[in-house]
Order: sequence, then structure tokens, then C-alpha cells
Amino acid sequence: MSTIRQKLPGLLVEALSVVFAVLVALAVDEWRDDRENLELADRALAGLTAEIGNNLSELDGTRAANEAMLAQLGAALTEAGEQRLGVEFEYTQLSQAAWQTSQVTQAIHFVDYEAVQRVARLYDLQELFIENQRALVDLIGGVAGGVDPSDVIYRLRGRLAVVMELEAGLAKSYREVLSDLAER
Repeated sequence: MSTIRQKLPGLLVEALSVVFAVLVALAVDEWRDDRENLELADRALAGLTAEIGNNLSELDGTRAANEAMLAQLGAALTEAGEQRLGVEFEYTQLSQAAWQTSQVTQAIHFVDYEAVQRVARLYDLQELFIENQRALVDLIGGVAGGVDPSDVIYRLRGRLAVVMELEAGLAKSYREVLSDLAER
């Protein structure tokens, strides 16, 4: 019994040393995971920032042509007689690959909540813009002969006006989110 009492302090020190070593190893592992998660979040934010900037450039690149088409449609409505109108809508190709990738890789889980919320709202607005562009393309593609030209022009002009209004709001939102992400 006396040998157990003599060895007990040594066994306790050894047990505490093992527990301490395990706790340190767990803390180091958690620190490493946190660092990797923050790096993943930084890469996701960099990708989102680049994608939003590219999408803004794409919008800026098509705006003038579509504004000209809107003016042309307005002028065609006021002209009398035979109306021959070429429709040259500039479809804006917008990406959401960085947004989808950040969700699939779960990198977005490690980004500031308010930033994620702003970016999510931005991509919702982008999707609404894309849906309205598609509706305009469908309208253009669905125009057939024998239809009242004034009616066609009126409908095209209305749909294009909606697309242009959404485009302006989307461009503004892109700029705001880019500014917000640059501050982070």
C-alpha cells in the first residue's frame, strides 16, 4: 500500500501531463482549422469581389446599346405609317460562379454575416435582372408576322424599360457591395 502512495504523485503528474498535452494538441488543431477557415473565407470574398466587378463591367458595356434601343423604340411609337424596326438587344452575361462556389464549399459560413446578407440580396437582384432579360428575349423571339407593329413596339419598349430600370439598380448595388467588401 505504501508503494502505491509513493507512486501516486508521480502517476498524477504523468496523467496531468498527458491531459495537458492532449489539450494543447486539440487547441493547436482548432487554431489551424480556424486559420484555414479564415483563409477560405478570404478567398471567397476575393472571388466574389472579382466576380461582382466583372459583372458591373459587363453591365456598363451593354448599357449604351440598350439605351439606344429604348430610344429607337420610343421614336418608332411616335412615327406613323409602315414601321420597320431592327431589334438589337444587348444581352448581359452575368456570372454567379463565385457565389455558388462559396456556398458549395461552405466558405460563406466563415464570412461576416452582414456581408453575406448584402451579397445574397445582390445576387437575388441579379437573378431578377436575368429573368427579365430572358423574358425580353422571349418576347423578341415570339414576334410573328401579321401582328400590329405598334403593339409589338409598345410591349418591347415596356419590357426593355423594366430591364433598364433593373440594370440601373443592379449597377448601383454592385458598386455599394464592392465598396462594402473593400472596407472589410
